[in-house]
Amino acid sequence: MKAINQICRILTAVLGLCAVVLFFFPFVSLPISSSPVDVSGAQLAFGTTIQDAAGKSYNLANSLYFLFTFILAAFSAVMAILAVVFKKGHGTRIASFVSAFIAGITMLVMVCRKVTVFADIRPVVVDSGAGLSYSPVAYITMAVILASGIIGVLAWFVTDHLEVLASKGQKLSIWKKVCKFVREMVAEIKKIVWPNGKTVLRNSGIVLALCAVLGAFIWFVDFLLGLLVNFITTL
Repeated sequence: MKAINQICRILTAVLGLCAVVLFFFPFVSLPISSSPVDVSGAQLAFGTTIQDAAGKSYNLANSLYFLFTFILAAFSAVMAILAVVFKKGHGTRIASFVSAFIAGITMLVMVCRKVTVFADIRPVVVDSGAGLSYSPVAYITMAVILASGIIGVLAWFVTDHLEVLASKGQKLSIWKKVCKFVREMVAEIKKIVWPNGKTVLRNSGIVLALCAVLGAFIWFVDFLLGLLVNFITTL
């Protein structure tokens, strides 16, 4: 189990680094003039200057969606590396797979839509019939990020299992903690004394009446202030 735990940690870090590296490969080819121009995920995230075959330059704006995904992927990779270095770093491990899942799901949503929905390619104008789509690298990057998160969760559960075994039953596993929390929550909900229909109607009526009185008071004050302002401006 310890070997599996270490392998999962290292694999999570490696996949996280691979995802960051893949951002520097072409994500989309822009059909500019007669020859397409490849644009990487990092260029979409931070903006860049590209040139067509005729030498005309285009300053691409940065895409906040790709920037958000890139930052999360890089953060996940850093946290995964720290989890390998500091073996008892539960916080870094949780931060790694949570950020990986957020980045992966965001990437999944982006690649399932048209390029122009999330990728800001201004000032390049693309014909609607140009067949603009993401390259396989974008899909691979999304899969790598999600795989990093899944393996990170697996490493987290393996580590928890090892700690439970080392404590000889004194420490509860994650599943038992969740079950205990649910049982306690259900027990507390059962202790709640819910009001009957008559009480709900009475309290609702009081609230509505107070809202009406307060609204009328605010309207009256506003009306008086309006008259005062009109009087002052006519002097």
